[in-house]
Order: sequence, then C-alpha cells, then structure tokens
Amino acid sequence: MKLLRSLQLAHKLPVFVVSFGLLVTVILVTLSTVSFKNNTIASAEEHFKALVSDRDRALKTFFASVDSDIMTMAAAPSTATAIERFSMSWNGIDGDPGDTLRQAYVSGNPNPLGQKHLLDRAEGKSSYHMHHEGFHPGFRTLMETKGYYDVFLMNMDGDIIYSVFKEADYGTSLLTGPYKDSGLGEVFRAAKNGASGEVHFSDLEGYAPSNGDAAAFVSMTIANEIGETVGVLAFQLPVQLLTNITNSTEGLGETVQIYLVADDMRARTTSRFEDSFQVLSEMTPSEQIQSALDGNKSFFHEAVGLEGQHVIAFSESVDFHQGHWALVAEQDWAEILAPVIAERNTLLMASIILGAVMSLLGWLFARSITRPIAKICENMDEVAAGNLDGEVASASRGDELGQIGKTLVSLRDDLKRARGAEEERAEQQREQNEVVEQLSHGLVDLSKGDFSKPLNKAFPADYEQLRSDFNRTLTTLSSTITEVINSADSIRNGAGEISQASDDLSQRTESQAATLEQTAAALEEMTTSVKSASEGARSVEGIVNEAKSEAEASGTVVQNAVSAMTEIEDSARHISQI
Repeated sequence: MKLLRSLQLAHKLPVFVVSFGLLVTVILVTLSTVSFKNNTIASAEEHFKALVSDRDRALKTFFASVDSDIMTMAAAPSTATAIERFSMSWNGIDGDPGDTLRQAYVSGNPNPLGQKHLLDRAEGKSSYHMHHEGFHPGFRTLMETKGYYDVFLMNMDGDIIYSVFKEADYGTSLLTGPYKDSGLGEVFRAAKNGASGEVHFSDLEGYAPSNGDAAAFVSMTIANEIGETVGVLAFQLPVQLLTNITNSTEGLGETVQIYLVADDMRARTTSRFEDSFQVLSEMTPSEQIQSALDGNKSFFHEAVGLEGQHVIAFSESVDFHQGHWALVAEQDWAEILAPVIAERNTLLMASIILGAVMSLLGWLFARSITRPIAKICENMDEVAAGNLDGEVASASRGDELGQIGKTLVSLRDDLKRARGAEEERAEQQREQNEVVEQLSHGLVDLSKGDFSKPLNKAFPADYEQLRSDFNRTLTTLSSTITEVINSADSIRNGAGEISQASDDLSQRTESQAATLEQTAAALEEMTTSVKSASEGARSVEGIVNEAKSEAEASGTVVQNAVSAMTEIEDSARHISQI
C-alpha cells in the first residue's frame, strides 16, 4: 500500500487502467467459461437422455420383435407340423438319432464351417431328410431375415431335433446331454414347466457350441391344432445385434460409450473400442451402473468411467422378461470440455487482443490525463521557483484539468501582483531609508551647529516636500540664530556702555565725595554736574530700555527657534515612524 501511494500518478493510472482491463477480461473469460461449461453439461445431459432413450426404445423394439417373432412362429400351424414330423422321423432313425443327424448335416456337410445351414437335404432315404428339405428353407429365411443366430426345435423329451445353423448342440438332449445346463437348456426347462403361451428368456452366458461365445435364448412351447403341446421353439439371439443397437455411432462423440450391464456386473455388449471390454467381461462397479440396476434413471456429471477416467454418465434400467440390465452412456470429460476449452481459448485470445487494445486505449487515455497533470506539476514547480511568465497550456482545456490550469493562472497572476507590490514596497522602503539617511545627516549637522548644509539631493516625489520643509526650517533657524547672535552682540555692547557709564558715575561720585567740600563752593558747577548726571541717568535709562527692548526681541527670536526645533523634532519623529 505504501509503494502504491508513493507511485506517481503518471505510472499508477496507466497501470490501474491496464490492470482493470485485465481483471475485467479474466472475470469475463471465467464467467463465460463457467457459463459455457454449465451449458455444455446441461446440453450433454439432454443429449445423453436422448441417446439412452433412443437405445432403450431400440432395445425394447428389438425385444418386442423377438417376442412377436417367437409367438408368431410358435402359433403357426406349420411350426407344429414341422416339430411333429421331425419328432416322428427322429423316433424312426435307427441307433442314436443325434449322432446320425450330426453325421449327415454337420460332419458330412460339404459346406464349410459357418455355412452348414446352406445344406437343405443330406444324403440318405430317411424321412427326416425329406421333412428337412421341406421346412429348412423357411426356418433359414427366418433366421437370416430376422438376424437370429440360430433357430431350434425341441421335442418334449428335450432332444434338439432341428437346428438351422447346425452346431455341436444339434441332436443332443437338453435334459441329459452335455448342454443341459446351458442357457438353451434353461429356457427349454422353463418352457416345458411353464404356462402355455409364455415366452421365457435366459440371459447372456458363454455357450460352448458357439465357440464359447455369449449367447442368449428365448423359448416358447408349441401346441398343435388340438392344443396339445408337441415341443418347444427357441431362438438364439444375436449378441452382435445388441452391440449394434447400443453402439450405433450416429450422434456419438469420439469417447462416448454405451453399454449394457447385468446384475452379475458383466457386460452384455461389446465395447465400440477394440482395446476395451467384450461381452461378459467383468465391469468395474460404479454409481451410474448401480443406480440403473436399482431401477433409477439418473445423470452424473462427476462420475468415474470404466477406465477410471473422469466422465459424465447417464443410466437407466432395461428389463426383458427375466433379464434386468443397466443401460449406461458415458463420455470423457476431456471430450465434453473440448469445446469449452476451445471456446475458452477463443475467448482468451479475443480477450487478450481486446484487453491489449483496451489497455492501449486505456494507457493512451491515462496518458491524456497524466501528461497534462505532469505539465501542470511542472508549471507549479516553475511558479514555485519564481518563474511567473511561463505558459499554462492546460488552462485552455474545458475539463477539470482546465479548471486546475485556470486556477494556477489566477494564482500566478496573484503572485505577480504580490511580487509587484513587494517590489513597490521594497522601493518605497529604499526611498524611505535614503530619505531618513539624508535627514539623519542633516540633523547631525544641525546638532553640530552647522546650518550651512541644506539637503540638496532631491528626494522621491512623495518625500520632496519633507526636504523642502527641512531646508526651509534650516534657513529659518539659521536666520534666527544669526539674529540671536546679533542681538546678543547688541546686548553685550549696551551692557559695556552701561558698565562704562556706571564706572563714570562711580568716579564722579567719588570725585563729588572728594570734592564735597568744594560742592558748596562750586554750586553752579555742582548743579551743572547734577544736570549732567541727570542727563546721564536718562541716557542710561534709554539704554536700559533699549536693551530691554532688544532682550524682548531676542526672546521672541529664541521662541521662534524653539518652535522651529520642535517642528524639526516632530518631523524627525515622523520620519522615524515611517
């Protein structure tokens, strides 16, 4: 968080825009992938339901057709006639009928193995051969057209008196012979001991006469025209037909596998893949198999397949008479997710391209914001450094950055005005300092009694009146001092005269005292002297009055000087306050 805060906006905003674009891309791809995955699973579930339902219908149709075929054949009069005639001929053969017939239609059959059914009549004069020639083509046609592996006719003693395909079971007894415990022996006994008109089924098991291959059988009793049971009709079901029904590749993916499993956990169909299970192979128990065997119809999107792989599966139960099977469809998750992964990769590629474009556009957009901001920061640094003449380009924008630029321009203008005011104040301060300095020098000269140095250097316009007043005061004070000096000289001269007159008067008085005796004698002379003294006194009085007048005039001059000094003091105080 500290690193994020310390990261410059020029780097932080593009990183944020690109990161946000990548985050949105990841979220969209994730959501799209999850949604597509869920849709794919839902589609797979519907598809599997349709596949299994289709196979279930096909199997039921097949089993229904088997029921229909065997019931139709059992009810056909020709079938009862055939078994009655084969039984009569069987009983008329000398020796062991089974060995005789196997010799005639198997060992002595000129057709190769697997094509013994092509022989309609063996050599010999037995009535069996005649009846075989008459009925065999019809039964063979039934087997070939319906796809059955073999068709059997057994008398009520359990002897296989007729077989279309002619394998080792032909002519043997299902009650005492080597195949009595086979599926064919099972359905024979079930039919013999069961109710008339009922179809009996034996599930797939290995059948020795058919090379040990799996075989299933259905059987039904045959009654003649009078309702008497004369034998049993049986079909050996084609195992490959079941496999063909379940493994029809139409609508299947590369890994889809549909199979039948019975209660014994053995397969009833062959895998569509060569290296996988065969009919009657032991199957690995799984929840999808067990669910179907329990009679449920279920979809599993998290299941384990036959090979231990992760699969989705759908299963349901299939019943046919005594048979109870699980019909299961599986598909590997890898194949299910292949379109999801392809879609995800496509989305990733598109998202990467779109994210790159968005990131580029976002980066350009971020740069369109951060570059003006960086330029504004540079402009602010210039303003902070004192450069108030730089251009603020963002001030011409109409957005918020433009407002910041306009605010910066306004601040710069205010700083310009403040700088101008500061320079003006500094200039005024300098002028004041100069004025005070000159006035200080002038006052120092005044304090020294030098009135001959007026302030000749011109003051700034605002202070020129002060210089003029100082010089005028200096002139007035100089004149006043001169007058005071002159008055003092006059007083000094008058005082000298008075002192001289007093000395004269004193001398006269002493002379008069010395010549007091002569006073009387020389009355006229004394009168004259008195008169002269009186005139001298009047002269002294005039001088004193004149000195008094001059002293009063000097007091007025001194008072004017004091007033002038007071004004100078007030001016000096005003200057110091400035």
